[in-house]
Amino acid sequence: MAEILKAGKSDAELYEADRKVRETVTAMLDDIRQQGEAAVRELSRRLDRWDPPSFRLSSEQIADVMAQVSPQTLNDLTFAQTQIRRFAQAQRAALLDVEVETLPGVILGHKNIPVNSVGCYVPGGRYPLVASAHMSVLTAKVAGVPRVVGRGRMLDLALRTWPIDAKEALRIGLITQIEAAEELIGKVQALGTRLASFPAQGLAFLKRAYYQGGESSFETTLKIEEEYDIGSFRSAETQAALRAFLESRRQRKASQERLPG
Repeated sequence: MAEILKAGKSDAELYEADRKVRETVTAMLDDIRQQGEAAVRELSRRLDRWDPPSFRLSSEQIADVMAQVSPQTLNDLTFAQTQIRRFAQAQRAALLDVEVETLPGVILGHKNIPVNSVGCYVPGGRYPLVASAHMSVLTAKVAGVPRVVGRGRMLDLALRTWPIDAKEALRIGLITQIEAAEELIGKVQALGTRLASFPAQGLAFLKRAYYQGGESSFETTLKIEEEYDIGSFRSAETQAALRAFLESRRQRKASQERLPG
C-alpha cells in the first residue's frame, strides 16, 4: 500500500496563499505610494535588516565590491555576457523591418522599434541571481533601448523626496548644462537670441525629423529628411532669404562692373 510522505496543497489552500500574497503586496505598494522612500526604508529594515545611509552605491563602493571578486569569476561573467550578447544580436538581426508598395502610392509595412526605457529587476539578497542582469540589461541594450534602469535607480527616481543637486542632475541626464548663477540670465538670453535668429519653420522641421527619425529605419529617416528639406526650401522664409541673397549678389556684381578699369 502506497505511503504518502508529503502531500501537496489543495486548490483551496493554494488559492488562499495567493490571496494573502496579493493582499500583502497591495498593502506594500499603497504604503509606498503614500509615504515614498520612508516606506521603502521601513520595508528594507523590517524584511532585510538593511538600513544604509543611501540605497545607491557610490563609485567607490562599487569599485570596492569589484575588487573583492576573484579574477576567475570576472572572467566567467565576461564569458557569459559575450555568449548572451552574441545570441541577442542574432535574434535582433532576425527581426527585420518590412516595407512594400502594394499599389502605386500605397506603402505598407512594419517596423521593429525599441522602447525608450526599460526597468530591470536583478534579485539580490541571500541568493543573488547575477544572470538576471545579463538576460535583461544586456539584451535591452542590444535591442537598442537608449535608457536601461535597474530597480534601485527606478525606485530612487520615482520615490525621491529630496532635492537633486546640479551635478547629479547632469550626471543622470535630467539636464544638459550647468551655469553659474550670476551668468545664468545672460546665457539664457544669448541662447534665446541665437535660437530666435534661426528660421522658425526650419527649427520645427529639425525637431520633428529628430523625434521621428529616432524611431524609424535608416531608409525611412532619409525620406523624412528629404521631405522636410523640400518643405523648408519651399517655405516663405527660405524663398525670401534666397531673393535677398540673389539681390545682394546682383548689386555686388553691378558695383564691380562700374569700377574703372
